[in-house]
Amino acid sequence: IIQKGVQLHKLKTDFENQHGRDISRQEWTEKASVKSPRELRRLVSDYRTAKQKLVTANMGLVHAVVKSTSCHHKRRMGISQEELVQEGSLGLIRAAELFDPARGLRFSTYATIWIKGVLSNS
Repeated sequence: IIQKGVQLHKLKTDFENQHGRDISRQEWTEKASVKSPRELRRLVSDYRTAKQKLVTANMGLVHAVVKSTSCHHKRRMGISQEELVQEGSLGLIRAAELFDPARGLRFSTYATIWIKGVLSNS
């Protein structure tokens, strides 16, 4: 569901960048090869719901990574643990968007890589 939603949004963004205008619901429906605008709305809604649930269910992972990694020096530099959790959640969101279960990794392993990457760049 999430991968399909990411593909739908990429189609929309690519069209808008290429044409310099917002895509209409009908154009988006046709580009996505979906039966109807109603079906497109359902797919987008399902995508948002699935992504939100996945991110919400794994926020504890962000807290665990922040606590276990070498973010202590960043806290000494005036960056609070809350700010680090916010940064880490961006990595979690990106992991949710890009995760491909066919690659054989568990989501938590994949998300940890993204969370640590975002934290190391913050």
